[in-house]
Amino acid sequence: MFPTTTRFKEGVEIVNSIDEKRLALILSRVIVKIDGKRERIFSEKEETQLAEKFDLSTSSLKTLLGVVCFIFERAAFHNANPAKFKSELEKTGLGESQVTSFGTVWSENRANVISKLRDSVGTSQYTLAAIDWRLNIQMSQDTLCRLKLPTSIFEFHIDDRTDPDLVKTENCVVEFGQDELYRFFLQLEKIQDQLDTLR
Repeated sequence: MFPTTTRFKEGVEIVNSIDEKRLALILSRVIVKIDGKRERIFSEKEETQLAEKFDLSTSSLKTLLGVVCFIFERAAFHNANPAKFKSELEKTGLGESQVTSFGTVWSENRANVISKLRDSVGTSQYTLAAIDWRLNIQMSQDTLCRLKLPTSIFEFHIDDRTDPDLVKTENCVVEFGQDELYRFFLQLEKIQDQLDTLR
């Protein structure tokens, strides 16, 4: 559920350096602010105070807040129940008391976070309006070789709603070979499964 990137590991180390009670306060503040809109969780003044209180640099505080948001968003994305969430957190290198703090805050706020994130889905200014497609089969020219190269061509009609007074439609044409189309289909299946878990 969680990656093992260098940045994530740095964030975990910073989380581990925070006292359990103080961490619980940060987690509680962060989780109520998660709504998919990427708004500031703390004001600049509050961030300065937090950095001083926890003896962190500004960049370390941003890393801390970023990793906390990321952890909760990943949990929501996977619709993780509290037991699964704690189990996955234990694999990240978080300390036992930090895992407990995350688990408590997650179990109390899980339904609300998932609901807010579900409601924020689809707020993009670009939406798919229609799809046209056609299948092409290229036959070989040589009578001795019976090669067939099937390709599919998709035309995505995308509504651009960045200007509320004028909706423009842009067209995007994509050609897929058989293997590419299959990989695209598998990606769509994954997306559909993840959307289904949010219902």
